[in-house]
Amino acid sequence: MKGWSEIERGRLFEQICAESEKAAAGDAQRALNLAYLALKFANLARGRPEWRFSIRSYAWAFVGNARRVANDLVGADEAFAISRSLWPVGRRKNSQVLDRSRILGLEASLRRDQRRWPEALSLLERAQHATQSENAKVRFLLQKSSILEQMGNYHESIKTLCQIRGLETEPRLLFGAHFNLAVNYCHVEKYDSAAELLRGAQWLARELGNELDLIRTAWLEGRVLAGLGQRLEAIPLLERVREEFTHRELGCDMALVSLELAVLYLEEGRLHQVRELAQQIVILFKSQGLYREMLAVFRLLWEPTAKRRSR
Repeated sequence: MKGWSEIERGRLFEQICAESEKAAAGDAQRALNLAYLALKFANLARGRPEWRFSIRSYAWAFVGNARRVANDLVGADEAFAISRSLWPVGRRKNSQVLDRSRILGLEASLRRDQRRWPEALSLLERAQHATQSENAKVRFLLQKSSILEQMGNYHESIKTLCQIRGLETEPRLLFGAHFNLAVNYCHVEKYDSAAELLRGAQWLARELGNELDLIRTAWLEGRVLAGLGQRLEAIPLLERVREEFTHRELGCDMALVSLELAVLYLEEGRLHQVRELAQQIVILFKSQGLYREMLAVFRLLWEPTAKRRSR
């Protein structure tokens, strides 16, 4: 790449990072491989100190994102700490490459998964102010809706998603809007509305062809079926989703779907399976530092099963 300008090198580097982020939707290992390729590119970069530190900071953010998608929250946290330490203070705002808002948005996703919601919302606010891209603004609205949903603020999450209506956006983000809105409708027990949105999300997932999207829509379908009272149809579907997450070594996702399965097992009186799942879930949440989720498992599963066993 001798003779290339800093902008040309930066755009090629950004493309590698973008491919890593794109791969994260369906293949965590490919996302990680591409992120490490970007990091290797960054470590070999020459030029002004500001450029060298910027490009390394940017690469580490995508390493962090790929680790997050692979459910390695501890490793992701370490990667983002390195990214923050490298980003040059006072970097020129009019730089034509390395969009700072993308780093902020990626870190917000990690803070969301760590349940550090105020930090995630603060990062998204900074990201929204730092970008002029319509697609990026839609992406940040989707992230905000997801955080509000995890906080239990379902109606505000729905309002946030409604801001996306009428905005032109790419299919991947449209899928996210359908999916997130359906999830929120499940929370507020509007399962018929969730089922309608689910069909759109399933169609978009098939068009996009990302395996993880297809698995997550199956997960959502299981939730909808359970909400409609069709537990016998929901349980085998969620069991298959759990197997898929286990096969891909996505521990946090496997633990979350296991938690939903355990609730259904409990309603069916299958106490032995409930206790087995609860033990696995606690171990996985503890390994990722998700102690609030551990307590939820104890309250939701262990106490009711103990009461039933003592009768």
